[in-house]
Amino acid sequence: PIKEISSEQQKPFIKVVEQILSITKDDNHLDNPDKQAKVKKLEKEIDQLVYKLYELTSEEIKIVEEFSKEK
Repeated sequence: PIKEISSEQQKPFIKVVEQILSITKDDNHLDNPDKQAKVKKLEKEIDQLVYKLYELTSEEIKIVEEFSKEK
């Protein structure tokens, strides 16, 4: 299920997404390993925010991350 969250709770997600968009708007982001690494790091931050939002346990996080590796 998708959680309903307040505007205040959305702010950390928005901040990270805006950072990703700022990096990926550059034409060279796909050819720049530093930018790709930064985007990956930011994506992991979003993962952590989602885990916290849904109050996942470490065991549940492990399941989600293992499933993500398979894709």
